[in-house]
Amino acid sequence: FGSAADGWAFRLDQFAEMYAEKLGCKPEALVRGLWGDWAYSPKDKRVVRSSRRGGGGSGGSKLKPMFVQFALEPIWKAYSVCDAGEDVAGVLGPIVRSRGLGPLLAPRALEHPDPRQALRSVLRAWLPLSEAVLGMAAARLPSPPAAAPSRAPRLLGGPPGGPPPPGMPEVAARELARVESCIARSDSSPSAPLVIYVSKMVAVPRGLLPRGVGGGGAGEGSAQGAAGGADE
Repeated sequence: FGSAADGWAFRLDQFAEMYAEKLGCKPEALVRGLWGDWAYSPKDKRVVRSSRRGGGGSGGSKLKPMFVQFALEPIWKAYSVCDAGEDVAGVLGPIVRSRGLGPLLAPRALEHPDPRQALRSVLRAWLPLSEAVLGMAAARLPSPPAAAPSRAPRLLGGPPGGPPPPGMPEVAARELARVESCIARSDSSPSAPLVIYVSKMVAVPRGLLPRGVGGGGAGEGSAQGAAGGADE
């Protein structure tokens, strides 16, 4: 969940870690209750099933869903500074102090004449977009060794170990096979070859490339290698 325009985002486990110590429970257990029909009962100090319709003796019928109480309402409260006449420092100050965000904010950030800019400064320090996105990628995407078997054929244009191109010298063919094998295993050992994958190459006329050092043309001197094979 997040806002690219305002530069913040969060994952459920982030809020679970924020509130776990305060509520006296494990983050792993709390994160399950932060999504769905679950509420926190301060009387019983436990997570209970909430009722969508209200009433009916569920024990949580009059309680707010935990996602609303612990995730949405603090953010809604922060956004209230955009209302005309709202006390920006009075609303955002407690968030800054309770989350220890002071060192992450510029001096006088809460005194910005545009309340939206003050809001963005606080939310970006509290719930940085990059941390949520990269955290999700690290948690959900396969690691390089796990992904290598399925990625290698796509990167190489065919399965590793296939026949070399016609006319390739035997020495080069052996080295190519070694490189493909290392890519397929995601081999990062010191003895593995250095591999740089160019995801996209655009062919341009030679005359559009930057001129070389000393006024030489793009096909001369240090630029010659860059121009090789780039003609349309």
